[in-house]
Amino acid sequence: MTLHDKADPTTRPTGGAHDDRSGPDRDAGYVMPMTALLLIPLMIFAALATDVGAWYIRADQTQRAADSAALAGTVWLPDQASATQAALDVAARNGFRDPAWVAVNGGTANASVSVPGLTADGGLRVDITTQSPSFFGAVVLDSINIERRAVAAVTPPVRMGNPSNGLGTGNLDSSELGITPDGVWLSLNGWCQDHQQGDPFSVGFFGAVQAGGVHWDACGTPNMGPNPTLNPDGYTFIVDVPPGAGQVALEVFEPGLCTDANPADLLYSAEDNFWGGPRLNFRVFANDNTELNHDDNLASAPVVNTLYQLTDCTGGSGAGGRWYTVYTIPAGAANEGRWYIQANVRQNVLEYNLNSFALRARPIADTQLCTSVLNPTCPDIYALDWLSLYRPSFGGGAIAGQPAEFFLADISDEHAGSTVEITMFDPGEGMDNVQFLDPAGNEVDFDFRLANCSVGSMCSNPAVWPDTADAANDTCSSVPCLDVTASRFQDQWIVITSDLDPSYNCGGNCWWKVRYTPISGITVTDRTTWSVRVVGGPVHLVD
Repeated sequence: MTLHDKADPTTRPTGGAHDDRSGPDRDAGYVMPMTALLLIPLMIFAALATDVGAWYIRADQTQRAADSAALAGTVWLPDQASATQAALDVAARNGFRDPAWVAVNGGTANASVSVPGLTADGGLRVDITTQSPSFFGAVVLDSINIERRAVAAVTPPVRMGNPSNGLGTGNLDSSELGITPDGVWLSLNGWCQDHQQGDPFSVGFFGAVQAGGVHWDACGTPNMGPNPTLNPDGYTFIVDVPPGAGQVALEVFEPGLCTDANPADLLYSAEDNFWGGPRLNFRVFANDNTELNHDDNLASAPVVNTLYQLTDCTGGSGAGGRWYTVYTIPAGAANEGRWYIQANVRQNVLEYNLNSFALRARPIADTQLCTSVLNPTCPDIYALDWLSLYRPSFGGGAIAGQPAEFFLADISDEHAGSTVEITMFDPGEGMDNVQFLDPAGNEVDFDFRLANCSVGSMCSNPAVWPDTADAANDTCSSVPCLDVTASRFQDQWIVITSDLDPSYNCGGNCWWKVRYTPISGITVTDRTTWSVRVVGGPVHLVD
């Protein structure tokens, strides 16, 4: 028997189809070429990741520039050309230079800045298009286009006054006015009147010298020092002159101290104090092309500056010669738009008590008041920031105990869902309560709080107000009210806030009113300064 040797299992066949070259020697050249091949896309992705971050930064810069340009331009509306130029200037200052801007100012254009105009809701739109280069990924993509848009709008000031072109018309005869009078007078206190008498911006000092417990001379000693809320410019009123209004006479009713011997029949006399009052000064400032920017108008020289005499009562025009023309705005397109009239008293002059008056912006062809709601060529006149009012005891005992109502502010339905803020100084003499009525005549719910840093001095920062939280409105006969009995708010600032329903719609008649309810058997009297605004910045981004 022949035995065959078994093959050595450790011996590897060689040659032919059975050659196995998968061992370590064969793998040595595989890793490096694969790594080289993969390194290229990895570097591209890394480069793109870096560039994408840079693109996001550039996009953010573009958006912020568009936002700034829209905000800067919108205050020039309705002057489209000036709004466009302001937007281009601000975009350039932020590093985005349009070819049209470069043509005038020099430099290198690097963006397209366009201002298509107004949006459907009245906002100013600004579009910026620019290119952002690829720093590391240029082998794949040289650059990308970045486009950003912003829309800014201006919330117009709340009109404080009434729907007509007359303001503070007291109880003037409706046959002369053509409409129902306001039921309140405009009024300013003299330099030496006590701060607690309702006018926080005209008087020079806080407390007054007391005589028998009565405050009578704030210029005497001792007093509580200078008035920190003094505004030497007094009170500012806006006059909007529409197209087609023609010449418009800016008139003041009884700028002097004019009293009527019969306090129950003051048809032709603003009820000034029998013991005297201050002389009134009026300044008129012309219109310009920045209708939404008041400061530049008021910083310019007035077209007229008139200090009236205390005897200026019957030397004017109209019934009884009581209306005095401060200035007549010429006719023509160049004089349409927003004018301003300021009223103030003299400083450092021994003048006391108050001087009540009325204002109107009357097209010279008219003899009675009009309203822009019915007549598109009727001017509007209203307070800009503050409205200083006096409600005397019209009618004496004949109306004792009867409530009194007057218009306060025009809250249009564009403010639906916003918060209305009403600020009052020193409300409530001789009254039981104050109510606020919406355009439908419904009593408005509200919260309120004191806003004093110290007696008579208002704080703009709510964090330092004395009340730690808002208080809900009081209730009078099951409806919202503010209890003002017992001189509760003497020399105090009160802030009222009321939230408008998102569905708020006033249908074109958007005027809110104030209702005074006196203590039983007592006629309504009050001397209060008011301000109304809608919470939020007037210039704001909407897109």
